[in-house]
Amino acid sequence: MTKRPTLDIVIPCLNEERQLPQTLERLRAFSSAELPDYRWRVVVADNGSTDGTFAVAQEEAARHPEEVATIHLPERGRGRALRKAWLESLADVVCYMDVDLSTDLAALPKLIDAIAREG
Repeated sequence: MTKRPTLDIVIPCLNEERQLPQTLERLRAFSSAELPDYRWRVVVADNGSTDGTFAVAQEEAARHPEEVATIHLPERGRGRALRKAWLESLADVVCYMDVDLSTDLAALPKLIDAIAREG
């Protein structure tokens, strides 16, 4: 049996406490169905939120510890959040999605497979 590659899907968040639960539910369901060849997790990178975004992320991580992880940065900045998440990641492949899932999820498996083949 071959080892499944690991995948971190990073979601940078700033004041997204309302949107985050639906996004995580949808992304977890999609990943379970469409990324069976990977050991994946969603990493919520809260970057300077002043609402309850980080608390919501921690609740989701507690409910789904194998599928959701959190990072908190006190400063704002998507690039800062991605840099921290990607540099700290031990995954074979890393990528990111916007919290509103504005990129069609159907494109994600092809992207991940292409990166994994090159790695």
